[in-house]
Amino acid sequence: MRIMAYIAQVPDWSAVVLADRYVLAVVQATLAGLCLVGLWKDARPLARLRRRFGRPRSEAILSVTRGAESRAQFHFAYGFVSVILLQVINAAEAGNNYKTIISIVDLGILGYLFYLNGWARNKVIQVAHWWATTPERPRA
Repeated sequence: MRIMAYIAQVPDWSAVVLADRYVLAVVQATLAGLCLVGLWKDARPLARLRRRFGRPRSEAILSVTRGAESRAQFHFAYGFVSVILLQVINAAEAGNNYKTIISIVDLGILGYLFYLNGWARNKVIQVAHWWATTPERPRA
């Protein structure tokens, strides 16, 4: 009988782990981590070139022109992720007084990652290519 009384006192861990404040904190920490990785990956090649060759007198500029298909992939991925992110923010009861600023900052970070950061854009194209080339499994 003591065991049953002890089990009755243990909290429901799914309710604790999946609470709004924890889910929102994990989503925000993940987005901040991706932003930091993106910033680090963008700054690393330039710093490596400057260490190796010194400060150049004139920097050569390399530009990649993306096609319409990859641009469409960026727009789709940005829209998909931003809708999910905004739904998590709006559904969470945590941070009620700060939802507007959280949404603005998060959309700015997503805009930077999907449109300005080379590392994240290459990852988007890599995932889109993987998705397009993965064969469908037949239903049993």
